[in-house]
Amino acid sequence: MNKDRQFRKGSKVKFKRVTRKYACRGGIIKERTVRYTDNTLKYPRLRSDSTYSTDVNFFDAPGPGRKAIACFYVDAINELGQKKETVLVTEGMLK
Repeated sequence: MNKDRQFRKGSKVKFKRVTRKYACRGGIIKERTVRYTDNTLKYPRLRSDSTYSTDVNFFDAPGPGRKAIACFYVDAINELGQKKETVLVTEGMLK
């Protein structure tokens, strides 16, 4: 995490890439949570140069080979200032 910036509930944030469905570029943090990943690819058949080729699976509960990762629920806001969806992102997905 950038040491100069802490992500807190109610903070406005920008995404490193837009959301898939509504192309939102940022939003407001709704909640901080912990999810678990085993680093398996979500879309294993995509070409390596695809934007989504490095997306990994998230799980709600710990399990064998899964590590905890800090995540945020963010209300994604479009260019008109309308809330379009709530997305789950990791700290690395935020600017």
